[in-house]
Amino acid sequence: MTISDTTPYVNLTYTGAGTYSFSFLAQLTTDVVVEHTTTAGVTSTLVVSTDYSITLNPSTPGGDVVTTYATTSGTLTIRRVTPITQAVDWVNNDAFDMTILENSQDKTMASIQELSAVQAKTIRLDFVAGTVDALPTPVGDGVWKWNAAATAIEWYALGDIAADAASAAAEAVDAAASAAAALVSENAAAADLALTNADVVLTNADVVSAEAARVAAVAAQAAAEAANPPLNNFVATTDPAVTDDSGDGYGIGSRWVNLTTDASFTCVDATVGAAVWSSGGGGYSYFSADLFSG
Repeated sequence: MTISDTTPYVNLTYTGAGTYSFSFLAQLTTDVVVEHTTTAGVTSTLVVSTDYSITLNPSTPGGDVVTTYATTSGTLTIRRVTPITQAVDWVNNDAFDMTILENSQDKTMASIQELSAVQAKTIRLDFVAGTVDALPTPVGDGVWKWNAAATAIEWYALGDIAADAASAAAEAVDAAASAAAALVSENAAAADLALTNADVVLTNADVVSAEAARVAAVAAQAAAEAANPPLNNFVATTDPAVTDDSGDGYGIGSRWVNLTTDASFTCVDATVGAAVWSSGGGGYSYFSADLFSG
């Protein structure tokens, strides 16, 4: 008979003992294997006459599997496994039986379909990627991986994985140290700039000596804060108090965000025990407008 169903298996939702049908060709009931897979992924091969019985359709492909398996969940797989044998012996000048010939061709096609189904479920390269001659011999505690050139699969021991991870971590630490050093350098440059600005202010003829002294003090404070930025608190659940001061690491320009009320504050005076915080999260910077007030 012709073979139109090219898939030699079927997966069915298992709801308990009952009849489950399939449509692929099977020449013998012994060519059919029935398996049950639990919802946890455990597969068992069922035993004919114990867990199920099977009948083939008399004139069309397919048949029915009647189960007595007690489980009421999971997946029932019915698949064909054709023996890879040649049972026909053609003899010269004997009668040429077309039924025997067709059955022989059907068996050959069934075997091809089964190989195709298995191939479809295997890991394989596309036609552009080339070929892999063989997999390396497996060793305990390791995995297979592509080599650096992506031309072959090689064994990757867990010890090598740990060593590579440690090396990558060390490189990350070095990168973080370099970034920290660069940040320190930037802060030092900012401090130099602040001192230079203070010198410019001090030499301005319009600034009286008292103002010059105040500017120098503020500039020095700005330089110190630029070299050692003040503490910020972006995860507070209360508003800042007068005791949230320089003793705790806060300074002029420190930011405080109350996540409970979504309110933000900026420190304008970090005197110990008398800190002043301005609400509204204004753009107060290290160079206060007080530098240039009269």
